[in-house]
Amino acid sequence: MREEFRRYTELWGIEVDLALEEHLAGLMNFDPGWVQDKRNQHALLDFFFSALQPKASLVLLYAKDVPLTEEGKSGERYLVGAGFVEKVDPCVEWEAHVKAS
Repeated sequence: MREEFRRYTELWGIEVDLALEEHLAGLMNFDPGWVQDKRNQHALLDFFFSALQPKASLVLLYAKDVPLTEEGKSGERYLVGAGFVEKVDPCVEWEAHVKAS
């Protein structure tokens, strides 16, 4: 989230261009709350995945708002899986279909 990423970028020296985010927010006519620019997303993701070590990094998978729970609290998280990273592959971008206006 845009309100959260500064503490990480400053702490670990990740280069993110806030002007790109402001430009996109202006084009969309609202503040999306999430980092939107592709270059900024790559900077954050590349840094995150660079820390993963095969056979050593632990991954915890969780879910929010799980069905069939009794009186779950808003925002409550449920651990649904845990395991070690087997290998780290390069980031693969999803194919985007953008309509020209």
